[in-house]
Amino acid sequence: MRSILKLKQQIEIMDNPFEKINQRLSNIEGVLVKFDKQEKPITTPEAPDRYISTDEARKLLGGVSSPTLWEWRKKKIIEGYRICNKVMYKYSELMKCGKKIIEN
Repeated sequence: MRSILKLKQQIEIMDNPFEKINQRLSNIEGVLVKFDKQEKPITTPEAPDRYISTDEARKLLGGVSSPTLWEWRKKKIIEGYRICNKVMYKYSELMKCGKKIIEN
């Protein structure tokens, strides 16, 4: 009987580990949501000639699709650079080619 009471007391004292895991996951999710909502600058004035990724270029050009960027590279509207098996773009060149994109 005493062992049953001790066991019951020990169980009541123990926290539910799944509740702790859920709380931690909720905290992590909250931090990730806040981080995702923060505006990230595409470039800084100090580095206008830096290379940007395809995703950054798509956002910079108004949310165009990846196939559209490929078509523009094919038509020589924009210049893409292969760096470590990725296509990168120069920020300054994308800014200059804005007029060319609107015309075509």
